[in-house]
Amino acid sequence: MKLKNCINRIQNQIEKRNLIKKEKNINRYFKIHDDTIYGNSYDQLYKSRSTLANYAKSQGITIDVFDARQIIAGDEYAPVSIENSLSDKLMLKVTNILTGKSKSRIISADTDNIYVHNNIKLDVFHNGNVTETYETKQLHEYTFLRYIYRNVENLTKHLNGKTNY
Repeated sequence: MKLKNCINRIQNQIEKRNLIKKEKNINRYFKIHDDTIYGNSYDQLYKSRSTLANYAKSQGITIDVFDARQIIAGDEYAPVSIENSLSDKLMLKVTNILTGKSKSRIISADTDNIYVHNNIKLDVFHNGNVTETYETKQLHEYTFLRYIYRNVENLTKHLNGKTNY
């Protein structure tokens, strides 16, 4: 009986240690710096932080999410209109771990919005003496989390110099 209790305590301690280790690993790569950000975007980001941390770890970056109003916090000369326009926005900051370079972007924190992205691609085909050009339009609709992932990916490409723009 005592042996069984001892084994259970050891297993519980191992589980707690593993959870703490996992939390530290997530916090090393992905941080939400303010829990008062707009709407339920904090909840969605908190639930998806392990996925974002795994992406950040594989790319060698860190991801920081701030309430965009923190940009002008403490600036007494900032107009109220700017503070109002930043009230429903997030600042997404991606930093390369090796170089220390960082890029940031202000994005919407509205989780109910569907973000539409149009992609126009030109395809050129050579068929003997004839060259044909086709224009392909792709329409993508992103939810809030997909919009976050896409912005993190674009900022990472800019940091690593792998942009196609």
